[in-house]
Amino acid sequence: MKETNHLLPIGTVVTISSLGTKPLVVVSHKARAGLGSEYDYVGYLWPEGWMGNDSSHVKYFDGPDVREVLHMGYVDENWLRLRELLEDSGSGPVSRDQWWKDSGPADV
Repeated sequence: MKETNHLLPIGTVVTISSLGTKPLVVVSHKARAGLGSEYDYVGYLWPEGWMGNDSSHVKYFDGPDVREVLHMGYVDENWLRLRELLEDSGSGPVSRDQWWKDSGPADV
């Protein structure tokens, strides 16, 4: 299964072109690598996850880099609304203030 039409939810496990079959867990969207380029996602190698200050376990990648979706993260009404905000924001990240102001979680 491969999905690149929409942003994937946090917790999704994917493989990307540059790592072959090594899985990554999506941990963030619209990530910036240091002060450099912006990417669709940041992921941690699975099953290691975050390993302190060892940045070799952190990978930045874009939707077209996804080879396969191994497991889809949690999707509910809140995620669908946040995904819409993220996709509508174009090139910039969505702030927490904007999320709470514009739509906010449905269950609060």
